[in-house]
Amino acid sequence: MKCYLVNLFTTDPALENQLCDCIRQKGWLAVPFSQPDKVLSPIKTCPNIWIIDITVPGYEFIRSIKKSFPHTPVLALAPAKSIADRVIGLEFGSDDYIVKPVFPEEVILRADRLLTRGCSITHRLQSISTDSIVHIEPYKINIKNRTIVFNNADVSLTSKEFELLLFLVSNRGHILTRDQILQYVWQQKRPAAKRAVDDIVYRLRKKLPELPLESYYGSGFKLLR
Repeated sequence: MKCYLVNLFTTDPALENQLCDCIRQKGWLAVPFSQPDKVLSPIKTCPNIWIIDITVPGYEFIRSIKKSFPHTPVLALAPAKSIADRVIGLEFGSDDYIVKPVFPEEVILRADRLLTRGCSITHRLQSISTDSIVHIEPYKINIKNRTIVFNNADVSLTSKEFELLLFLVSNRGHILTRDQILQYVWQQKRPAAKRAVDDIVYRLRKKLPELPLESYYGSGFKLLR
């Protein structure tokens, strides 16, 4: 069994103890933090996953973590008063989202799924193409560096926008349903999060207006060959 390093942040001592117990029972290493500024202080070893209670620091805290650790999954624990709150939690960079109050066992199960779901979208795409540069005219996509160039200028995408683009590229010519996009980009299947797909597709089209991305009513989206 692989030993994963888990960075854990919550201001709830009881929840922290419960989560730490569950993490250690899995044979993983728990590294709890009690203050947001200490979570992002210099870290010698990058964790395998972040489990973050954002009740106090807020959604921007997720974005700060993703800026420093863009390829490390973040499991967010947060109160959600509406569907929009859940969408915001996903859009700020969390890879999964659990509404409080939570069961520690469910949190660890979700974390385990994020850690063992297999190759990331980037890795799947790299396994398809031996070249780290993919051309979707008129755009040049550098998979390794996660950058996009258009007319010799860089196009800035969020982490989720870039992963959606890679998922579309790796499935060119095939219709991808909203459920598939939720599953592979966010690992989400709940209907409450489906609005996030339409929002992120809209933003991707706005930033890459010449992307040959077609919508199929009632089906999903397809990147043309």
